Amino acid sequence: MKTTLLFLSVFLSVSLFGQITVSELIKIAQMDRESFELYALNNGYEFHKAGETENQSKIIMVKGQKPKEVYLYHADRYFSKRYHSLYDTYNKKDLGLWYFQLEELGFILTNKEFVGSTYAKDYTRGKETISIYQKKENLEIAYSMDK
Repeated sequence: MKTTLLFLSVFLSVSLFGQITVSELIKIAQMDRESFELYALNNGYEFHKAGETENQSKIIMVKGQKPKEVYLYHADRYFSKRYHSLYDTYNKKDLGLWYFQLEELGFILTNKEFVGSTYAKDYTRGKETISIYQKKENLEIAYSMDK
């Protein structure tokens, strides 16, 4: 009963507020560039910018207006990673949802540290890493998979 209620609360918060789930972030990372763009556009995001360097090739989509905008990143190439995606939000309430999902998906906390004013935590499952960055003004969650 408790698990059912928790699932319903997670489902309702995601469907009502459009938050990105950990599972969605993983699926986004594994998309090709065109599929990602279609996904983002169908979910209310607009093109923000794209860039390419020797180590990475990424596209960033945005939804909302300052100061309540959210960003969704997709990288075709990200250093030595096979897949990479990132979600950047002002909504700190997403954090509790992500912690619950990480546990349900079998990710284990492997590192936590303060870097300046950022509190960073890494969770791993095999070759996969979920990194959460808590900052004063925003919250980021990133997914990557090693080659």
